[in-house]
Amino acid sequence: MIEVDRNTPPVLFHFGEGIRLEKLPLGARIVYPPDPLEPIAHPERAIKRALGKPLEDDPLKSLLRRGMKLTIAFDDLSLPLPPMAAPDVRQLVMEEVIDMAAEAGIDDLHIIAALGLHRRMTEDELRHIVGERI
Repeated sequence: MIEVDRNTPPVLFHFGEGIRLEKLPLGARIVYPPDPLEPIAHPERAIKRALGKPLEDDPLKSLLRRGMKLTIAFDDLSLPLPPMAAPDVRQLVMEEVIDMAAEAGIDDLHIIAALGLHRRMTEDELRHIVGERI
């Protein structure tokens, strides 16, 4: 965290699909996130482990029942960030959950792109997130 003083240069902010420089008022505080974590070596294994042993909850498999309705919601591409390398982690999670649902006999499954008030995603953007299988 830094506190803005007379020597603080303008700060970069996301602005729509781009960025812009803004001079902040004296005394404003800028809070920076921690350094990024190391990449997960085997995301598929980590996803299976997380779904099989979630923190402070039952494994997903034990919550799935034949005949139930299941909805999967995923976030959109709303930030102007570089695209996630394929396969997108959301795709990997959804594929694992869909496989678990199929094993449990669930056939009423809905997938929702949780856009909020953001624009609709293009077909290419959706395909990038969910992959060809989904």
